[in-house]
Amino acid sequence: MRKKQIGAYIIYTVLATLAFLYLLFPSEAIERHIISAVTQTNPNLAFSIGTVTLGFPPALDMENVSLRSPRYPESPLKADRVTVSPSVKGLLTGTPTMSVHTRAYDGAIRGGIGFKNGSKNPVMTIRADGDKINVGKCPYIASVMRRTITGTMKGTLTYDGTYDEIIKGSGSADILLENGSFQLLKNMFGFDKIDFDRITATMTLKDRVLKITQAELVSRQLRGTLSGSIYLTPDIMKSRLTLTGKAEVPALGKALTVILRGTVDNPLPSVR
Repeated sequence: MRKKQIGAYIIYTVLATLAFLYLLFPSEAIERHIISAVTQTNPNLAFSIGTVTLGFPPALDMENVSLRSPRYPESPLKADRVTVSPSVKGLLTGTPTMSVHTRAYDGAIRGGIGFKNGSKNPVMTIRADGDKINVGKCPYIASVMRRTITGTMKGTLTYDGTYDEIIKGSGSADILLENGSFQLLKNMFGFDKIDFDRITATMTLKDRVLKITQAELVSRQLRGTLSGSIYLTPDIMKSRLTLTGKAEVPALGKALTVILRGTVDNPLPSVR
């Protein structure tokens, strides 16, 4: 009987502690701390949070999150909700690791972020899976690419490197973009815009080189494949292209070899 009473007292104490923790959670102080930590890491970023609450099991739930880059201040990255919780594995191994679940642009991104110790600049390890992301609702992508892009995206991403020099890191990505369109910066095959059924791409990043192992475009206007490398610079739009592909244009009734040189913001296509 006494054991049952002790057990009941323990359960009551735990539940009471949790209740007080949730009721007295200092959301405004936590919000200020998170914003301060982000801006101290990169003072040029403008970061804001609508509300911060404590979730269960222990997690921080942030709503109406916005991140503005000084290069594209008019096109912030936004999320309806971001939930961050500590990883049990990270706690056991002594490596700070967070599980992150984001709801944004009609879709979801699930993944984890870890920080490796012992280096001058903390190294991030990111693993993420995204699904049903409406890229047409993300003005940041259009600003970076300098063209309108629509469609629903899903895919996986891995990355290891420092937050301040992303192009020096290493990683990979598998992307599927469906039922959308994108503008061409220059007229090609008589088109200034491509409406596509599907775009798939497999890429790797290493030593400032983004290697496209295989990319495929399927549309009524054009079918094609593309592979090669993009030599990255801090200004992504100035990165140099060395890409080669095959294109089938039903309107022309033949297959063509396409070579892309120049830079991301000024591609120089040649057709054979």
